[in-house]
Amino acid sequence: MGFLSAPRPAPWVDRLLAETGLRLLATFEQEFTYSGVAAHPPQPYELDGYRRQGIFGEVLLAAMRQAGVIPDSFLAEFGPQQFEVTSAPALGVRAADDAVITRELAQAVAFRLGHRVSFAPIPEPSGTGNGTHIHWSFLDREGQPTLYDAHRPQGLSLLGSQFIAGIQHHLPALCAVTAPSLASYYRLRPNRWAPVRADVGRMDRGAAVRICPVAGGDPALRARQFNVEFRVADATASPYLALALVVQAGLDGIRHERQIEDENPRLLPGSLEQALQLLEACEPAAEWLGADLFSAYLKFKRAEINGLENLDESEICRRYAEVY
Repeated sequence: MGFLSAPRPAPWVDRLLAETGLRLLATFEQEFTYSGVAAHPPQPYELDGYRRQGIFGEVLLAAMRQAGVIPDSFLAEFGPQQFEVTSAPALGVRAADDAVITRELAQAVAFRLGHRVSFAPIPEPSGTGNGTHIHWSFLDREGQPTLYDAHRPQGLSLLGSQFIAGIQHHLPALCAVTAPSLASYYRLRPNRWAPVRADVGRMDRGAAVRICPVAGGDPALRARQFNVEFRVADATASPYLALALVVQAGLDGIRHERQIEDENPRLLPGSLEQALQLLEACEPAAEWLGADLFSAYLKFKRAEINGLENLDESEICRRYAEVY
């Protein structure tokens, strides 16, 4: 096992368990660009892209196992030089640990091979975006899956539906934490395979919250496979803050018995400043983050906006790619 082998406590984990009896099982699906593959006209999800990346993928997965992170998938993604890596679902804050470890290992493996990995939200304004999608489901105190209910709409349990409704209700404000860079909003534009509204969909890969389809006739297997994907996130977000706020918003939905809004979902903010304004106006957010962190976060992100205000989108993308 790795150096982080057991789930660690966190206030939002404790609240979810105390108020609902549920434990969060989650993983981060992380997209990135890898310089070790020659760029050519995109052939989405191509097997040849997997072949051409050489030993990078197998070395990364081996390093993950060595660090105690269980790999789930590694594959060629939609864009040129774009790949995706996912670890197995983990309980609570351990899911965020695994995301950070995986990201650092990907950077390190690429460096050792003489190349570079970038998790930046989008490599250039007209390019293909890199998301960091959060997949989650619930377990009860005995470790049994509880998100799936075959007899309810969209297969969602009552608490699961209310949890999603809470996320949907607060999603425009959550963007300030889950998509917290200027370049994040170049990705969240129409026709980018990325969300532009606070919508919930079952088969729609452009939805903000996607109810992932499951296969097979065995009800127990379906219940274990069933999960929901939060798609308004990228690698400029802290996995810890993103996961914590998604859970707090979902828990708020359970407390208020909210219902999923299927008609006229609200537009997501079109810029980081708009998102920060929505976060600042969100009354529960200060309590979710704590007053000091809430204030510091708003100041820090506005300083980031000011530091980049005179640059064009291409240069902003380049700078984020250098950092992430």
